[in-house]
Amino acid sequence: MTGIITVLLCMSSALLASLAGADHCFEKYLPQKGRCRKPIEDNFVDGVDCCRRGGKGWGTNFRGRNCISCRQIMEEQPEEDDDPWNPWSEWGECSKTCEEGYSRRERTCKDGHDCRGRGNSQQVIPCVMQDICPVNGEWSDWGLWSSCSVTCGFGRENRQRFCNNPPPQHGGRDCQGNKIQSRDCDMGNCPIDGNWGQWSEYTACSKTCGSDGTRRRIRECDQPPPMFGGKQCRGQSQQIQICELDPCPVHGSWSGWSPWSQCSATCDKGRTSRRRTCTNPEPQFGGRDCEGFAKQVKRCNAPRRCPVHGGWSEWSKWGPCSATPCTGEQGYRIRSHSCTNPVPKFGGRYCTGNIIDTDECVNNVGCPVDGQWSEWKPWGPCSHTCGRGSFQQRLRSCDNPPPQNGGRKCVGKPYQAKTCVNLPACPGGGDDIDVPYPDLDDSSGSGDGMDDGESGDDEEYSGESGSGE
Repeated sequence: MTGIITVLLCMSSALLASLAGADHCFEKYLPQKGRCRKPIEDNFVDGVDCCRRGGKGWGTNFRGRNCISCRQIMEEQPEEDDDPWNPWSEWGECSKTCEEGYSRRERTCKDGHDCRGRGNSQQVIPCVMQDICPVNGEWSDWGLWSSCSVTCGFGRENRQRFCNNPPPQHGGRDCQGNKIQSRDCDMGNCPIDGNWGQWSEYTACSKTCGSDGTRRRIRECDQPPPMFGGKQCRGQSQQIQICELDPCPVHGSWSGWSPWSQCSATCDKGRTSRRRTCTNPEPQFGGRDCEGFAKQVKRCNAPRRCPVHGGWSEWSKWGPCSATPCTGEQGYRIRSHSCTNPVPKFGGRYCTGNIIDTDECVNNVGCPVDGQWSEWKPWGPCSHTCGRGSFQQRLRSCDNPPPQNGGRKCVGKPYQAKTCVNLPACPGGGDDIDVPYPDLDDSSGSGDGMDDGESGDDEEYSGESGSGE
């Protein structure tokens, strides 16, 4: 099938080209006859394009008549700069969305040039956007109505149709609308058989205890009564039932105690227990349960003491570092613990592990520590809610860590300030407010309100009031 489609496409391509007046490029040129053979299936701009891409001849007839040799074409070819045509346009859209169509492109002659005999002003090529066109589904005729869904009374009857006239193919749409139609149908009144109503409540039992008392209940054939030839109710209109009366209560009583159990421990003290059950007799029919405990427990002594395994005490504090202070050299320190938590007794195991623990250390006790700034706190509110002289500020502290043992203080100031912008004008027309920036205590650092290399989030404070605009 693919081969047939390919042949048809090739034949259609040649036919479209011939109908559009397109020229053709050939593999062979016969100088004795002035004809060409074996057309090349490709798109060529003109004869020069054909000859430059390996062709031997160029003609207007697909069968090779009126063919010009590439040698003659190239001898008559003017210089490159003498091309009279403007560039080709882009290929247009395919003329069909499915099966075979054609696409066209055009070019125009340059101003002041004569393009007659210098090639065609348009080209046409075959195109296939989709091999087979989609077929939308269509409904068949409606079928006959079905039998009514009931043999009497009101029911429903249906008819249906199928999406096969034709069925959807090759991506076509399915049929629109309903496949099934329904309508009411009336088969006349149905016979209504009689049906029993609800049973009445039972009467009181004829006795208050025992097994030979009875009670009675009745019902009527009225839900509905029989109509239109319907049947009478089947069954009895009255029921008599033996009463289910409880026997007299039986109170529970204890059985005798079981022997004492074995002591729960093999050393030191343990527990032993014994049990009894409320089965002499069991409480029945609402009788009282036995009073008292079903289990007794007492202490018992094992024949020997239990071993106590030793446990380590907490580690002592680390001893001083052996390294010379503030030199950065590596030393060591020592801590210890003892097997006294608890002390092993009665054959218990001694503690496992080392009594002494060592650790590498650097002796920084009493060494200078330079101060470092904390993170900036959030910006505070503007000093005024209107005008152009308002400002806001944020703070930080030299405590991360603070300077110790003669270490350097933090570099920079503990605050930043910036001008508030986009505030509304103050009432009365006074936009400017002469409010100086705060002179905060900078005893924890030095500088101009900013750390070296730092900047404010919006506008830096430089000692002058910003415009805020």
